[in-house]
Amino acid sequence: FVSSKSYEILEMEYSKARSNLLPHSYHFLIMFSEVALQEGRIRRSIELTREALSYAVDSNSKAYVYLTLARQYRMLIEMQNTRSELRRGFKELGMQYPKSGILSFISAASSILVPLSYKKKEQVDLHAHSGITSEKLAVALYEEASLSTYYMIDSPLLLLQISLRVRKIVSRIGPSIEMLNYLAATAT
Repeated sequence: FVSSKSYEILEMEYSKARSNLLPHSYHFLIMFSEVALQEGRIRRSIELTREALSYAVDSNSKAYVYLTLARQYRMLIEMQNTRSELRRGFKELGMQYPKSGILSFISAASSILVPLSYKKKEQVDLHAHSGITSEKLAVALYEEASLSTYYMIDSPLLLLQISLRVRKIVSRIGPSIEMLNYLAATAT
């Protein structure tokens, strides 16, 4: 729970730094964005999150920003923007964005049978950044991709493909809040 006073204080700090031509930090902008979002200021939150992107120094930070932007755009029901940000997030982690179609579905289904060592392009590093691993970011990206697919009443094969792709990662990292959200939202 955040009070509007918190938002006002952060806005003053942000403005003061701007007027003195001082840069903000990635963490400050992400925190301020979250406070703005909790205050219902989604557009302001998007602005702050976009600004945080310029301070992101590694792939995990950038992927997190893209994931956050995707979630914010989904709240505004701007699904094309949601998907654009998701594509960027997947790309940042070196993963392919799920595609619609029977061939992509077959590829995802067959990937369960193939040992993980043969699937180089879907592997992500295990280094933690700010308490979140690349694998947890990948699960969160898949969760968001499934929600956007579900909300746009897209191909059922695409939804199944996402379920199959995320299964490999979840089997390595175990259950997560993102996965529970995904399963509840899609009823799979």
